[in-house]
Amino acid sequence: MSRERIIQKRLFALGILVFVASGCAKHYISHPFKPDTSSAREINIIALAPVEVPSDLLKSAQVPLELASMISEKLVQAGFQVVGPEVFKEKMTAVIREKGGAYDPITGKRDEAKFRELKKACLSNIQATTGAKAALWAKVVPVPAPFSGCRARWDGTTEYVSTTFLGIFCPTSSMFGNTSAISLVVTMEDIDGNILYFNGGGIQLLKRFVESFPFGGKFQNVADDQLLADTARKSAAVELALGPLLSPDK
Repeated sequence: MSRERIIQKRLFALGILVFVASGCAKHYISHPFKPDTSSAREINIIALAPVEVPSDLLKSAQVPLELASMISEKLVQAGFQVVGPEVFKEKMTAVIREKGGAYDPITGKRDEAKFRELKKACLSNIQATTGAKAALWAKVVPVPAPFSGCRARWDGTTEYVSTTFLGIFCPTSSMFGNTSAISLVVTMEDIDGNILYFNGGGIQLLKRFVESFPFGGKFQNVADDQLLADTARKSAAVELALGPLLSPDK
């Protein structure tokens, strides 16, 4: 295979990956405010894009599929019809093959005008073939998690920053600050790219305080095998991220 052909295939794959991620391109900042759901609730059929998880956090290929299944289930329970991520990816791939990518094969830079054209063409194709009038992107993103004492609180969830002794004492009881965490961020857009819904739900901490005997300690990364491994926490994050959309009156 020629070098040019290899570059084209890599850019095509990159185009699909970044296209999916573009739905969550709006910068997310953890907040306690309830998002407006009036426009989003008028939509009855939603196309769900493949869920994006950063490569350094993706320890199992099943995680995006598991999150997508949880999101779809919650939306269906709330009365929405859902077009699955496999259909979204199929339509997206077809549009990129037909119209070409948005990346220069030499420089690798993205043509923003072409990118917007491809995105709209993809969403229009999905609407024409499935009836979906909006697309929903979901992405796992790193966020700061404020903590005070033993617990960190962010995006509707909470987690112990350090191990407690008998449920009473913890080594961070007199400390406060920020540590690292991850949240599930969802964005819903209509066919014209207007944002209808944008919200996040906390998943878990990325760094926790570990004691050093006999005194002291420091924040350390959570072990790889603990990243996105707790099904209950993932399910709770989906509920938090979609909550106002699922139950707007709460």
